[in-house]
Amino acid sequence: MEEQKKPNNPPPAKMMPRHRALMRLLVTGSTHKQAGEELDYTPGRLTIITNSPLFREEMAKMQAEYDKKFLEEVAKREADKAASDPVKKILNEAKEKAAKTYVGALDDDKGGVRLTAADAILNRTGYGKEEGIRVLVEPSQGLVDMLLRSKKEKEKESGEGKPGGDKEPAAE
Repeated sequence: MEEQKKPNNPPPAKMMPRHRALMRLLVTGSTHKQAGEELDYTPGRLTIITNSPLFREEMAKMQAEYDKKFLEEVAKREADKAASDPVKKILNEAKEKAAKTYVGALDDDKGGVRLTAADAILNRTGYGKEEGIRVLVEPSQGLVDMLLRSKKEKEKESGEGKPGGDKEPAAE
C-alpha cells in the first residue's frame, strides 16, 4: 500500500492565539488582505486557515459574541440615557397606566380624549406606531473605512465607478 502524503500546508488542527487574533481582526472589520498583512500570513496560508471548518466554526462563535456585546452596549447606553432623562423617566412610569387606558378606551364610546392621551404617552415611550426600526450607531473609524471600501468594491464590480459605466446603451 502507498503511504498517504500529508499536505504541505494543512488546515489548522486546533486554534492557536494567532488564529484568534486573525478572527478578531476579521470580526472587527478588517479585510482578509489587511488582516493577513498585519499578522504576516501569506495569501495562500490565509485562505487555507479561513476556509478550514474549525476556523469557520470558531469565527461564527466569535462573531456571535461580538454581536451580543454590541447589542448589550447599545441597550446599556439607551438605558443610561433614559435613566438620566427625567421626562423619559416620568413617561416610562406612566406607560403601564397609558396601556391600560388604551385597552379600556377600546370598549368606551367616549374614549377619544383618553385614547389620544394614552396614544401620546405610548408614542413617547417607544410603544407607538412603528414605521421602521431606528438604531443609533456611533461607528468607529475602522467601521467607516470598511464601509467605504465595501462601497468602492461594489462600485467597481457594477461598473459605476467607470466613466460611462452608468449610462444606458444608445438606442439604434
